Amino acid sequence: MLHRKAAKKFGLVLILGFLVGTVAMAAPALAGCVVVDTGTGTGVVVSCRDGQGLTVKIGDDLVKLVGLGPVWFWEAVGYERPDVGDEVTVWWNVVQCNEVKQNVLTALDYNVEDAIPALELRDENNLPLWNLAKRQITHQQRLAYQHRTGRTK
Repeated sequence: MLHRKAAKKFGLVLILGFLVGTVAMAAPALAGCVVVDTGTGTGVVVSCRDGQGLTVKIGDDLVKLVGLGPVWFWEAVGYERPDVGDEVTVWWNVVQCNEVKQNVLTALDYNVEDAIPALELRDENNLPLWNLAKRQITHQQRLAYQHRTGRTK
């Protein structure tokens, strides 16, 4: 069982390495939004809901994080989404858009003491990696269609 988890995480590292290597093609960050700070901490998940992010109790603080990303991305990289009660280490960017500040989740790990890196969710420009993955999947589907039919869509 441990080997299977390690193999999945290793596969994840390979996939993410490929994705991060092609980030140069990503569009620039949304105008008006700026990363003003970063944060990290280890704590227990107290809530996790699709579309509402997750809240982690780190020490005495409740840290609300947005930007978990779509379920399909987590499934594609073989990483389980956090559940209430899970101990996690999280990294985030504090992003300010106009007058609103939010903690945007950039990475998550269940066990920082193992040699397998955390699940990266955003690139160095704070752009979601699932957007890049979706573009690559669409490109692959387009190539497969062209190969099958000999024509473009």
